Amino acid sequence: MLAKNVPLEKGHEIDPLDGGVLGLKLALELLGAATPGGPSAIKQKSIFDVKEGRRSIAVNTASASGGLEAPWTLHAIIEPISADQWAFALVAKHGETMHVSGTWQKDAAPPVFADDLSLAGWQVLSIGPIKRTDENSTILDCGAQVSKNHPKTPGVLRRMSGR
Repeated sequence: MLAKNVPLEKGHEIDPLDGGVLGLKLALELLGAATPGGPSAIKQKSIFDVKEGRRSIAVNTASASGGLEAPWTLHAIIEPISADQWAFALVAKHGETMHVSGTWQKDAAPPVFADDLSLAGWQVLSIGPIKRTDENSTILDCGAQVSKNHPKTPGVLRRMSGR
């Protein structure tokens, strides 16, 4: 994991990544609840209202979980902005109200870090199992830890990790 200009609390370094991934997964689940067939059929601005009384939404990563307990409601506005992009605004309610907006895009290319990009000023963390002791117990968890190695570029990092 690479981080730049992100304050990472010791022992909780993975939390910013978990928060973003859980939020994305929940938004995708809500979009799927509004449009079970996916966005391709949406040709004009459309409004969807969903009331779910039984099915909760659970989202998780290796180190965190979240979701939306039933019953919940969803008000979604989805509008095409190009052939493979849709703008969306979601308002989900279960006790508290959650607002999410953004762009839903098909086949978006993931960001690529050039092999020769300087990693000066970046934090390099490894993600995986973590073993900690707390008084009389041992805690096994998944998390991020500052890497002992600090490669100078993503190319060196890829070679170190065998990718």
